[in-house]
Amino acid sequence: MSGGAGGGGGASGTSGGAAGAGGKAQVFPTVCGEAVENGDVSLECPEGSVIGAVVFAGYGTPTGACGSYHAGKCDAATAASVVFSLCGGRTKCKFKAANSVFGEPCSGTVKEVRAEVQCVACGFSGTQACGPTCTNLQTDPANCGACGAPCDVGDTCQSGSCVCLPPDCNQSCFMGGFDYGNCTVNGCSCGNN
Repeated sequence: MSGGAGGGGGASGTSGGAAGAGGKAQVFPTVCGEAVENGDVSLECPEGSVIGAVVFAGYGTPTGACGSYHAGKCDAATAASVVFSLCGGRTKCKFKAANSVFGEPCSGTVKEVRAEVQCVACGFSGTQACGPTCTNLQTDPANCGACGAPCDVGDTCQSGSCVCLPPDCNQSCFMGGFDYGNCTVNGCSCGNN
């Protein structure tokens, strides 16, 4: 593991989600990790912060140094999403540079992983970093229960679950049931008889 100045972009950068209800997260310098095939990649953020976004992740033949990684000719297209699913929201994580984790992007080639992540911290109670934004996963409909898990249009997020609230039409759409006269598959509305 080595720290690096922010930057770089990668072939497959991804963040943890969309804007949420909370505010800007405190952003730390990026952290990088590398390993040859079947080795371990370790990523660790400073105390009080978590991995909020993947700046770059390459599995195959990536090139460059921390802060300026680039995809090589052999590249697992889903490497950034794999790294975020393994590490997003955690202070530290460790994973194998292996086909069993990333898939086989090019047989007969010795592969490696190079990953750069952005560490972020949220300074207020009940919030978590989703990308560069602090949000409350219990109440944010754009990140309900998890970063990047939006509720359907018109739904709200309560206790980390998307909930279809009844419209103001005699409470005809309700939790635990379905009133075919006033509810649709995509949410609640009045007068759908």
